[in-house]
Amino acid sequence: MADGGEREDHIGDDEIEMLVGSLDRTALRRRAIIAAASGPAVEEQLLDDRPVPDAVAERLDRFRQTLVPLTHLDLRGAVMHKVSDGLDLTMSGWFEAMAQPEPRDLLHVYGPDRDATGEQRYYRWAWLDHSTYASAFSTTGPAIVRSGRLAGSCGVYWGQWAFSVGGAGMLFTAQHGASRVSVRPYVPWVALTSFNHYSIGASVVCHLGILVESWRPGDAQTQQERDHFITVVQRTSAEGYLFDSETSGTAVSSEGLVTDFVAVPGRRYAIYVYAWLETNGGGVGSGPLGYARIELDASVPFVVAQETLL
Repeated sequence: MADGGEREDHIGDDEIEMLVGSLDRTALRRRAIIAAASGPAVEEQLLDDRPVPDAVAERLDRFRQTLVPLTHLDLRGAVMHKVSDGLDLTMSGWFEAMAQPEPRDLLHVYGPDRDATGEQRYYRWAWLDHSTYASAFSTTGPAIVRSGRLAGSCGVYWGQWAFSVGGAGMLFTAQHGASRVSVRPYVPWVALTSFNHYSIGASVVCHLGILVESWRPGDAQTQQERDHFITVVQRTSAEGYLFDSETSGTAVSSEGLVTDFVAVPGRRYAIYVYAWLETNGGGVGSGPLGYARIELDASVPFVVAQETLL
């Protein structure tokens, strides 16, 4: 088996010999003998004059690709048969009993890369972005990877809107076959919300979420698998928070911070655990000095990814 749980694309000479021999029993062979009675030898014109081993190898490769999902099943002494373009393709003994992964092999725990080892079990990169008027996350990308800390702030005046987002990214690949992966982060957080008495209709929000994207090696196009988030802070100026008002908690699966996705061999998956801060300074009617702000200090000590084989 190749790295990542993929079977190497290799066809052995014994398989070619076996399948060439099976051509003697096909309907195509019988039709070819009749058509070639007064012409060239059957072997020379079989399959549009292409060499038989090359044609069989092509059909076998296509047949094998359709059987990839079965390579992770516990099949012993199986015989697979298919008719492809008039060819009988029969493969016996292709499947072997595969060692079933231990429960610990299906449990993956990611954490901060404190020693900068770059290993796959640690956070690999950070995601940082913010809009106009917003303060960027105070922790930089390397700091997020090394400590798992998501600390930032976002503040606006009347008539403005802004967001600020930061997240820790990790890499996942399916090593044991197609599986459903449950992602469960642990995120303790503390937030400070502020409005002044000029604020009318202002609001602040903090979301904690999980974003999953996938791609094939060598292909720059990514596909979004999941974007799930929960709201941990949502305040408005009508609630009277004129100074720093502290709110805290821990976002875990029991609080709704959990999602799953289907992972298949041959694709890579990026998992981000992120914090999204959003502020709205209010609209018409707000005072010229209306102000709304939210500050967040959160961390991602670890993220659990649990596989269930399909």
